[in-house]
Amino acid sequence: MALISVFVVASAAVPYTETKDRPAKELNYSTEIVAGESSEFAMRLELGFFLQITDDPIRFRAFMSPPPVNRKGGYRVTILRKDYTFSPDIHMTMNIDGQEIESSMWPINRADGSSYIDFSRKQDYREIVNWNVGPGSDLGASLANAHHITMTWGNLKVALPDEQVRSLRTFVRNWGRMLHDEDMLCTNPMCTQGALNP
Repeated sequence: MALISVFVVASAAVPYTETKDRPAKELNYSTEIVAGESSEFAMRLELGFFLQITDDPIRFRAFMSPPPVNRKGGYRVTILRKDYTFSPDIHMTMNIDGQEIESSMWPINRADGSSYIDFSRKQDYREIVNWNVGPGSDLGASLANAHHITMTWGNLKVALPDEQVRSLRTFVRNWGRMLHDEDMLCTNPMCTQGALNP
């Protein structure tokens, strides 16, 4: 009888010990940034986040699974229009409520959609349309609490209107809420605490 009981309990427990993927979640944001009302410059900023958690009960852990190859996530910039004076480079600074955050700009300048940067000499990026943004470490937390944002990229400086700042802040907070709901925000006291801390 004891053996049968062990078998029944083991059979019932097996489904809870399998490694399983939770349903995937995706969050996307897009906005057009214009440098002045009459400016010839405009760019589209796109943020895309893909989240799929894999539960591994045997090891008492859950981890983020990498996104599928066909899902391009992260921060992306597309130049929609510009004048001849625009001269971008591989550094961008965002001033968020007085805090300056440096991000790397990666030009999409190869046929396979990757970036090439020759650090040994100055390159001309004026004809590059698509860029990936390598966000600074504090960018997510700062955007989640942002009230005033100015951006400097090459010889361009633009202040985002209040409505745009609010929509960007809401999006980043929604991403943080999604991470919280999936228990992916760090709660360990050794972590650096912030508005967003995956």
